Amino acid sequence: MEKEFVGKCAKCQTDIYCNSGFIEAVVQEDKTLLCFDCSNEKEKKET
Repeated sequence: MEKEFVGKCAKCQTDIYCNSGFIEAVVQEDKTLLCFDCSNEKEKKET
């Protein structure tokens, strides 16, 4: 299983990797990345 660096979270600057074809983040409409922790925080605020 290869892990390839793809970028940083737009909010917290955590490194984000592609792991065997799966991006460990959420790609937003503006093409920026949010790690799952920041994405979950955003969803909680919107509800």
